[in-house]
Amino acid sequence: MAKVSFGEWLKRRRRAEGWTQKQLAQEIHCSTITIRKMESEERRPSLQNVERLVEVFNISPEKQKEFLRFSRGNAHAFSDEEAANEYWQMPPPLFPSNLPVSLTSFVGREKEKREILNLLTRNRLVTLAGVGGIGKTRLALQVGHHVLPAYASGAWFIPLESLYDPFLVPETIALVFNIRKEPDRQVIEILKNFLRSKTILLILDNCEHLLDTCAQLIGTLLSYCPNLKVLATSREPLGIMGEAVYRVPPLGLPRADDILAQYRESEAVHLFEERAQLAQTDFVLTMENVLSIAQICNRLDGIPLAIELVAVHVDMFSPAEIAAQLEERFQVLSGGNRAALPRQQTIEASISWSWNLLAENERILLRRLSVFASGWTQDAAESVCSGAEIQSSLVFGLLAQLVAKSLVVISKETGHKTRYIMLETIRDYTFKKLKDSGELQSICLSHFKFFAQMVEDAEKNFKGLEQAVWYDRLDGELNNIRFALTWFKREENVEERLRLASRLWRYWKNRGHGTEGRRYLQQTLEDVPVGPARKKLNYARALTSAGALAYYESDFVYSEQSRKEALEIFRTLEDNVGIADSLNGLGNIALSQAKYSSAHDFYEEGLTIRKGLGDQWGIARLLGNLGLLAYFQTHYEQALSLHLESLALFRELHDQESTANELVNLGDVYRSQGELSQANSAYEESGVISRKLKDRWGLAYALMGMADVALEQGILSTASSLYRECLTIFQTGVDYIGLPFALESVAVLERMKNNLQKAARLLGAAHELRRRTHNPLHPPHRHPYEKNLSLLQRQLDPFNFDVAWQEGKTLGVESAVAYALED
Repeated sequence: MAKVSFGEWLKRRRRAEGWTQKQLAQEIHCSTITIRKMESEERRPSLQNVERLVEVFNISPEKQKEFLRFSRGNAHAFSDEEAANEYWQMPPPLFPSNLPVSLTSFVGREKEKREILNLLTRNRLVTLAGVGGIGKTRLALQVGHHVLPAYASGAWFIPLESLYDPFLVPETIALVFNIRKEPDRQVIEILKNFLRSKTILLILDNCEHLLDTCAQLIGTLLSYCPNLKVLATSREPLGIMGEAVYRVPPLGLPRADDILAQYRESEAVHLFEERAQLAQTDFVLTMENVLSIAQICNRLDGIPLAIELVAVHVDMFSPAEIAAQLEERFQVLSGGNRAALPRQQTIEASISWSWNLLAENERILLRRLSVFASGWTQDAAESVCSGAEIQSSLVFGLLAQLVAKSLVVISKETGHKTRYIMLETIRDYTFKKLKDSGELQSICLSHFKFFAQMVEDAEKNFKGLEQAVWYDRLDGELNNIRFALTWFKREENVEERLRLASRLWRYWKNRGHGTEGRRYLQQTLEDVPVGPARKKLNYARALTSAGALAYYESDFVYSEQSRKEALEIFRTLEDNVGIADSLNGLGNIALSQAKYSSAHDFYEEGLTIRKGLGDQWGIARLLGNLGLLAYFQTHYEQALSLHLESLALFRELHDQESTANELVNLGDVYRSQGELSQANSAYEESGVISRKLKDRWGLAYALMGMADVALEQGILSTASSLYRECLTIFQTGVDYIGLPFALESVAVLERMKNNLQKAARLLGAAHELRRRTHNPLHPPHRHPYEKNLSLLQRQLDPFNFDVAWQEGKTLGVESAVAYALED
């Protein structure tokens, strides 16, 4: 019997899933030709390819090591396909998706699902419209899970309920796909290019408070992306051309003359029964209670949320008592006319009924919890919501009671603290109660102080071993942080807001929120009244943070202005830490613009201050920057000494991220001196650390260094594989300053493979990107660049070279990377 190699196994496994080579390539972020070559045994998968295959095919942890050996040709082939598949027993791989799975069962709606699926088949935009609580979100998610196999690039859920800034809508969508901002390009432009070739479904949930923004954005994306479909939920239609509106009806209601068996067929009654059983496990539908339950469901118009809120009270009241209480309340609201109560008022009335059943301390806690955006943890609730009338020790028990009454929902994620959330409809109601209570400002201030303290704690750990942990923690609280930054206006708590905003700049940068962070900082800076307040410490720190974010966006003019203004304030206040920070930032700006003398002066003055402060981390950073300056000036021995000293300090401080960064800098110096083995060792160690930290920014540079070494050694296949991994990371926009270096290196590779026009196009693209990012070539890079350019111009006639160069200049970042990835 013929043996099954890895390539053959991969081909059969792919076909068993019904995927084309192109679809699998999209799954693991490589080119179609790479899949073809892997299946034909012409190319071994890179380590990143293997990692993605492990994820896509759900290889169990205990078998991943053997799978890696098999994929790289270091293990025996299997005797047949069945043996291969049996060894890696796995469920069918999931299609790419972030669709959440509900914690409770989904009842009924088969007719609605069929009708929506039919609309989605025939239309590219379908909006599920209806009042809050009618079940739009859960219905959209059910449809999304059902149609998932039809979308090669997956179905993606984008909740908008916690966003109040229209600017954040395209950014929120982009971040679902890990797309970051590029220089001189709007996020919407990057999104258009990213989605253009993909067969994909976007589910935009809760658009009603951002209708104009959502309508404009969806219209733009649909007109530009032919295989994109959008399923939106909103309390009212978006009102754009091509929109198919589906008015979500209530659940099916029972008729008065139904018998017990037929009552069970009513979706509304079925939902009541299931939710009642969560509160009282032995609850059953009987001839004695079924008429009352039918009355309740009819009175609540079959609205799912209203039924769920009421059903959980069967442990307190019989269905007959619930029906009587509801009828009495609704008669008052409708003036005795049963048909007079609109469905939105029905929702509010049912929430109000549940509210009135709460104990006073439960009401106080529930209204205070409405200050949280996108949920909270227990410690957050205890800190923000305790105080007058509620002791901190009571919060956990009260939370449990609110969960039992379906007013609060538990959301658990593996490896994270238990998180609580409130449905937006209930939050709207309870936030009004918070306003009416007179304690809105005090609770918002408590909320602000809690998250300001969290950010302060995070900042202390941004430079050490716990950096990744704290970044993840801030990820989970991003919407709460946004709320804290924007609730107070003009001069309200402006000092505290400056302090909070200025501490976040490293998080904004590392998570690709730089533009958003700058906006918060600049708005807060503008809110500071002209006069003495603009000469204080927090104002200077906020200027420093705004300047840092501007630097990473290549806005050197603003960055320099803000840094200089901050430096003046720090000097007046004799704040040496601030002075050193400003000098380092000004040195970075000068270095990036090849103003080496100015950079040297800034760095040296900063280093003197850091030494006086005994700040080992600051000393290590400035030594590394001075090493980079020496390297750019081709003073390789000096650069080597400085980088080794910086590296040793960072190792002592256990700052792994900075250690990995210095290893790349060290590798660059070794490579420039022809010490390729030492260079590769430094790059490899850096790559190991970056993978461990999940630091894709650092990993990209380590991979690029290893690829450059392989290229110089003439190992083109290894260089090609490493450049692919590096470019794939850059393709998500992790860093665009390093991208032109990678494109120029791939251009060398393509010239050596005699793909001359492709090499010229890539050089044109890199040249344009350098122009847009104000990122000039430095001496160590200029000679090899000019050598490659000269060789290419000799091999390719002037006309074809110029045409290809100009074509390359017109490519955007994503297109340039995609083109570089093509074989």
